Amino acid sequence: MHNPPAATTIVKGEVADSLLPSDDFNDCTLNLHRADKLVPDYTMAIGVDAVDQDTIQQGQPLQIAGLNFYSRQQTGTNDEHETSPCVVYLPQSDGYALYLQVEPPIDPVDGAMHVCDVAVAYLKATAERWRTPPTRAEHRTDPALDLAAADPCAATGILTALGGGRVAHADLHQCLYASPRQSTDGTGAGAPLKMVDVRYELDSPDTLTGDDDATYKQAAIAGMPVAQHDSHSATQGCLTLFRIGSVSVTIDENSSEPPWVQIVEVTAPTCALSSQAAAAVISTVR
Repeated sequence: MHNPPAATTIVKGEVADSLLPSDDFNDCTLNLHRADKLVPDYTMAIGVDAVDQDTIQQGQPLQIAGLNFYSRQQTGTNDEHETSPCVVYLPQSDGYALYLQVEPPIDPVDGAMHVCDVAVAYLKATAERWRTPPTRAEHRTDPALDLAAADPCAATGILTALGGGRVAHADLHQCLYASPRQSTDGTGAGAPLKMVDVRYELDSPDTLTGDDDATYKQAAIAGMPVAQHDSHSATQGCLTLFRIGSVSVTIDENSSEPPWVQIVEVTAPTCALSSQAAAAVISTVR
């Protein structure tokens, strides 16, 4: 979706600094900076989010290349320049929307473009990409991020372990699996007996070894090395973590932090169920 050369042409004097996915794979941010400064200048994030009709209707209608966008900017300025981002939505038919969010420079030069003007110019330059946006299954990231294209609700084996139930996307890369409801009055109403939470994310590989507050047990499930932590708590349950693929993402070249990797998190009430659920997920993403 991004086009760095087009962005640098619009914001004259800027150079592309980095193009990075978010830790939940929901957006990708292009960072720009002026050649004479090390601090970020404009940033442009393109992503997908669940957006209700009220949010859309509060926006300013904006038609670009025959596409119906809606722009929003909260009032935010200091004595010298604007401080609030401009967000432009393109609603989709499934309750989600593609969006472009442009953040203003921290220390703008005189005559810097308004963020919404930058957003409109960038959308005009990339309109065809918005008309036919790529799908997750197309693996358009380079290098390919397996989890970005995977569906966390595809592990139907988890429902087998739960004895049936239901599935719901809590986010694009998070899925909640719930066992059948416990009926207390014959109607089937009541709280779910068991819940399994599956999340796909980018994070530091250090996540797989635990921290000072938690001891992670190293094991293997379906031939996959995993880390597991039992909180012995009814509310926090048992967490199983494992890495997918060999791709790593350098978040900050000037940081000593290791590059981030693709990690699956599976949380369930017990480690036995967490292990069963992890095995079901592994069969869909390996």
